[in-house]
Amino acid sequence: MRETDRGGDGAASSAKRGPLLSEFVGDPDMMELVAMFVEELPQRIAMMEAEWRDARVTELTRIVHQLKGAGAGYGYPSISEAAASLEAMLRTCPSRDGLESCRACFDELIDLCRRATE
Repeated sequence: MRETDRGGDGAASSAKRGPLLSEFVGDPDMMELVAMFVEELPQRIAMMEAEWRDARVTELTRIVHQLKGAGAGYGYPSISEAAASLEAMLRTCPSRDGLESCRACFDELIDLCRRATE
């Protein structure tokens, strides 16, 4: 199965782009695990947004790194890919002031996490 992204326009809002479905949709062995991952995403989003707002690059990088590892494991390779891109940018971010250069990657990761559904 493949990760499904209904909708399309990159500039569209999360609601217009539609839900992001796990590659494991319909897999009875993974349903419960995917559901737990999706249920935890709002908390992860809130943590990432708080770290971003407070410019805590080290803490933000840690959370993003965890998402990079987890996303594909639960059938969301696009979340892992977006997290990997953001993590790479954050690791080269010279200071708090450099965060704005990562804004587009950050927004894309948040969007994908918000759209993820079972």
